[in-house]
Amino acid sequence: MILSAQDSTGSATQQTQTPNDTSTGQTATQTPQDPVPQQTQPSNDTIGEKPSTGIRILGIHFDPTIRLDMSFIILLSLLAFIFGSKTRSKTPPGPTAEDVNKPENADKIEEYIKKIDRTPNPSPIEKAIADAYILQRGGKIAAAIEKWRSIANVAEGNDNRLASRGLVSVGYLYLIRGTAEQALSALNKAIDLRPDYVEAYNNRGAAKNLLGKHQEAIADYDKVIQLKPDYAEAYSNRGVTKSLLGKYQEAIADHDKTLQLKPDYAEAYDGRGSAKHFLGRSQEAIADYNEAIRLKPDYAESYLHRGNTNRTLDKYEDAFADYNRVIDLQPDYAEAYDQRGLVQLKLGHHRKAIADYSKAIQLIKSGAAKLTGNQENSISLTLRRNTKFGEAEAYYNRGVVKLELGEFVEAIADYDESIRLKPDYAKSYHSRGVAKIYLKQLNDALADFDEAIRIQPNYAEAYNSRGGAKLLLSKTNEAIADFDEAIRINPEFINAYTNRAQAKIILRSIKEAKSDLQTALELAEQQQNTDLKASIEINFSNLTSQTDET
Repeated sequence: MILSAQDSTGSATQQTQTPNDTSTGQTATQTPQDPVPQQTQPSNDTIGEKPSTGIRILGIHFDPTIRLDMSFIILLSLLAFIFGSKTRSKTPPGPTAEDVNKPENADKIEEYIKKIDRTPNPSPIEKAIADAYILQRGGKIAAAIEKWRSIANVAEGNDNRLASRGLVSVGYLYLIRGTAEQALSALNKAIDLRPDYVEAYNNRGAAKNLLGKHQEAIADYDKVIQLKPDYAEAYSNRGVTKSLLGKYQEAIADHDKTLQLKPDYAEAYDGRGSAKHFLGRSQEAIADYNEAIRLKPDYAESYLHRGNTNRTLDKYEDAFADYNRVIDLQPDYAEAYDQRGLVQLKLGHHRKAIADYSKAIQLIKSGAAKLTGNQENSISLTLRRNTKFGEAEAYYNRGVVKLELGEFVEAIADYDESIRLKPDYAKSYHSRGVAKIYLKQLNDALADFDEAIRIQPNYAEAYNSRGGAKLLLSKTNEAIADFDEAIRINPEFINAYTNRAQAKIILRSIKEAKSDLQTALELAEQQQNTDLKASIEINFSNLTSQTDET
């Protein structure tokens, strides 16, 4: 805006002036005794005439004969209107922190940063938002969180829409760091400031899921859908949450709805594939993973999940290729190394399996691990993982390999660390107990099995192993009671039948022992377990020959 006196040296614009002051009925430059007719004057001063002393402000002519205080009041009113409207302008434009991680927004983010850089005097808020983007893109997440928090603090009370957007960005950045409590706190406040903010509810659902509050998460996704019925991502996230609760059919229905709204949403195919995987619909699951990968060729999560399904189908080479692809895409994806270790074990590559588990542990310890996949949609991807993976699991898996290699002391060391990290990890107690049996530490083994059963009362394997330890301690009747419980929990548990048969042989209950071995043999045939079937046939034959001799 320019304020200046009217040009006295000449202007190309002609102005029509009426020297009479129409507000008073008197002329501005003549006395009543010397009237002159109205005439049209050029705005340019001419030689011999007095230059105009009027000024123009924002296109309005102010005559010097108007009282100064009135001119000043009008000027102040105009300035107040102009600058007041600027202060009442909309929140500075720009995406949230979540948008920064989405590849399709890369150009938009870059243009916003450049725009602020080109602006001579950007507003402090606009500059702060640009700084937050730069920090986040540079991987300085903690600094980006504090920048967004400061934006929210400044805006709160003056512009709650901006304040809530800043808090949603804070919550999102905490989510991708895995700090769900801090994320939940920021998102709660964002919703307090703006109760209709669908993104805040959507992200709060993710935070609650990470905290194990799955029913509360579903309530948040329900709210999103109520506020915005065509919000495709909310249906998909609700579907994943239902999978976490074991409601796989309902989960599939939510993913179907997502794909009706957004047919190219790769995350919905991935989530639906996971639900089908847990329903045993493995081929359908793989078809969904294939479609997710077709839509998004660098979708590490879908390669991981397809690998898991291929592994359950005993397609170990295919699973191995999928895990390799995950690691190619994201070399610091700890869970991919862990899952590949499982395949290495199945393929008989024990030392390579140990190396993969060690790599997963090293990544997690260093803080460099990605425990979820591509970050451009981390809110959804955080939920795609149907089991929580971490350092304790990696130690446990490495211990399993060492146990198979007969490295019992080293295996126990890994189980010790797993239990230290996760004190309620029943599988680690059980496996540590098995290792102690091999070391003939039978009473210590019993203590581990007791703890595993306390944590997980329906743990059939733990009852079977505890029965084995009691059998070795000559507590035969107690051992049979444990084998009975293992079979009650899992009527198809072959080893429990063979172990109970051994206990009954000791008690000379040969007929009952034969019955158990016969059941075990039938189960081995049904399960197509040829190795176990052969072993049972030998035991059955030996028992029959012994009884024939007697």
